[in-house]
Amino acid sequence: MDTPVMLRSKTHLHEALKRHFAQAGGEVEAKVGSYWVDVLCADRIVEVQTTNLHGLRKKLQALSQHGEVQVVYPIPAAKFVVRRAKRGGEVLSRRRSPKRGRPLDVFQELVNVAGVLPGPNLTLSLLMTEEEDHRVDDGKGSWRRRGVSLVDRVLVNIVEQLDLRTGADYLNLLPALPPSPFTNKQLARASKMPEWLARRATYFLSRGGALEQVNRTQEGIWYSVVTKERSPMAKASGKQRCPHCGEELDTYRNPVPTVDLVIEVKDGIVLVERKNDPKGWALPGGFVDYGESLEAAAIREAKEETGLKVELIRQFHTYSDPHRDPRQHNLSTVFIARARGKPKGGDDAKRAEVFTEGDLPTLVFDHRWILEDYFAYMRRMRPLVERRAK
Repeated sequence: MDTPVMLRSKTHLHEALKRHFAQAGGEVEAKVGSYWVDVLCADRIVEVQTTNLHGLRKKLQALSQHGEVQVVYPIPAAKFVVRRAKRGGEVLSRRRSPKRGRPLDVFQELVNVAGVLPGPNLTLSLLMTEEEDHRVDDGKGSWRRRGVSLVDRVLVNIVEQLDLRTGADYLNLLPALPPSPFTNKQLARASKMPEWLARRATYFLSRGGALEQVNRTQEGIWYSVVTKERSPMAKASGKQRCPHCGEELDTYRNPVPTVDLVIEVKDGIVLVERKNDPKGWALPGGFVDYGESLEAAAIREAKEETGLKVELIRQFHTYSDPHRDPRQHNLSTVFIARARGKPKGGDDAKRAEVFTEGDLPTLVFDHRWILEDYFAYMRRMRPLVERRAK
């Protein structure tokens, strides 16, 4: 094996990647505006980054004003550890490392450029590579390597190139997604990665518009995938003719408004057991009729399902995740209400019972999360109410 000449500032990996992307006639080490760039091609600027991405934030924002920018970031899919007697000296051993990089490992660095990537005129090219790590046992390295210094990285082979431009491209780096909404712990389990990396991924993807935060509970932040364009599921199977010109028009499904109630009674809150699918315990509530206000719908549904005449205290929150109801995309506006008397199941409610926070049954839809928010809200409000009472 040939002994490479060691570089003080740039590794062989960095230099090899510059040459690779300059093959089509690009100019190496060119100046664009006030910045030096690795490769200037006719149709794009290429920046090779083999360490952390934090130092690129301002540079990328400035360069993207001049045209297309391609950021090249290598991840070693396979790594060989080469030990040398000294920097540039004799090779003592070469072994294959058991560590294998995955594309999703880039989220460890992407948090440093959240809000910049994805962005206009910016492409991140992930290179899955085979590399050599050249090390010297000189006592000057990190404690993690027991004083062994990493003196060079050498490119052996480019296995694959993944070009990322949109939030959806970055989202596809995740091997698997749990059903929405999901927490970092659920994402970590589904994608088989540590939870700390899942937190970095959701932070970057939510900043980039691919995920949105839909709830916050004791289990953490809940995320859902953002669909910016209408999906094929949103389009109805048929067409409708315009009554004026006769032209055929696509028809679309829209979210359906519903109401739910947290009804406070003397010994707790009222829940109903549903007769229809999905069967199980739930908050009283239902669909808003055409021409009916949300408040009127809430009072009507409470009477139909529990037999109680309620007083609405406040409009609590609206829950809108597209996956919160397995039947269709329903929006639920939740009211806090009070009532007196014993609830009795009616309409599509088999039973109506009173529960406390400590004995809640298994709930359908997202009603457990709604109640977690409600109880957390009440714990915050109780001291304020007590102070006012004094």
